[in-house]
Amino acid sequence: IIGGYGYSTTAADHKTYPVLTVVNLADLASKMDNNQDISSAFSFVESPNMAVTGGYLGFLNDTFYLVGGQEFYGRYNPMGPTHGPGFFQQYTEEIRKFQVANPTTNPTLVNYHAIKDSDYLHRRDYNVAPQIFPDGSMGFTAFSGVFKKTVDLPWEDGVDIREQGYQHRADMVQKLSQYHSAKLPIYDPAEEKMYTMFFGGIAQYFYANGSLTSDPNVPFVKTISFIERDKNDSLKEYSLTKEMPGYLGAGA
Repeated sequence: IIGGYGYSTTAADHKTYPVLTVVNLADLASKMDNNQDISSAFSFVESPNMAVTGGYLGFLNDTFYLVGGQEFYGRYNPMGPTHGPGFFQQYTEEIRKFQVANPTTNPTLVNYHAIKDSDYLHRRDYNVAPQIFPDGSMGFTAFSGVFKKTVDLPWEDGVDIREQGYQHRADMVQKLSQYHSAKLPIYDPAEEKMYTMFFGGIAQYFYANGSLTSDPNVPFVKTISFIERDKNDSLKEYSLTKEMPGYLGAGA
């Protein structure tokens, strides 16, 4: 468990925690079953590089990928940092790769390496999903998310992330399901196609009476959509006619 945003009694304010927490699930279950102190099941590593909220954590070949997100300090105010008590906000704009040595005894961050891109990795509160690419390799894709650097609207493109690096996908157009939501990656080996499905959430675009509609306030939506990656690595968005039963999915 990495970072996260919450109230700190020590700071007497809200903050992003610079902590990696390792939970030993077997030890935790055993201690709970026997009504014992559970503190031994938790280990902690403090590092400013772990101070991330609204990012995504992936794991591939013994390496963690902490993608995007932000540092946020103070109480959230939708009117912006200069209103009320104000707040501090800074996007990481990075893919942070690292490993954790001795996770169950004395966890330590090792082999840390950050890749920064202030243009295309300036994203938070968004979806990143595991992918199988056309060449059979595995990785992740960072989808849509918020907010563009020049305007408070969601991204519509994506970023493919592999072991050897990343690639901005300007050819991907994702107008639906742009905020962090429930998602499901599905791979079809017969057709060599990768599908990533998104359930509800928040988006600038949605269908109303069969027509694609735009709302710059980026509302909650009932949309069920998916991005298809074909064997030629082309990406295309589709929407199901069936919708969610309500305004569900955001943060799920």
